[in-house]
Amino acid sequence: MIYFEGASGVLVLAPTIETNEAPTPASTLSVRRKLIIHGSSDDVYDALFSPMLAGAKKVVPPCPKPCFDEGPSMAAASLDEPEVSSMDFELVPMDVPMTTSMIKKDVTIIKAKATIIVAQACLEATQHRKEELELNLANLTKKWDSHIVKLQAKTKRLSVIRSQATPIDPRILKEKAHKRCS
Repeated sequence: MIYFEGASGVLVLAPTIETNEAPTPASTLSVRRKLIIHGSSDDVYDALFSPMLAGAKKVVPPCPKPCFDEGPSMAAASLDEPEVSSMDFELVPMDVPMTTSMIKKDVTIIKAKATIIVAQACLEATQHRKEELELNLANLTKKWDSHIVKLQAKTKRLSVIRSQATPIDPRILKEKAHKRCS
């Protein structure tokens, strides 16, 4: 905590990068970052390779250590999480094939991310279309079921009427028709 003329605030340690570029073209270097993490095996993780001009320099502050003055609960929480204990930067000369492979890798990653985004959009559209089709299918099924129920009711009524009707002999119909005409 700092107090300055009635104002107070907290200083936050932030990484700073200073670059000094040479006015003439310089060869490209690769910055290799290594992270060593407490609480895991003694492996060193190569986090990233990034290109950098040969005349540039980086200033990286040391990683802050956790403060255990905040109470036992904060100390326990700090010990549970892996902590970065050191970070190392190493400048490695890059040749044209290495630079080309890094660029191709970056382009491939960008294309893959774009493909994933397009695939996700297509998947969402397909899911939406599937839901619409399922809803339409349910509505059509209800409609056809109601038509079938109506047809079955009509068929039942007609069968009742048919069973109640008395059969008429065609000769009797001819005789009745003859009598009316004469």
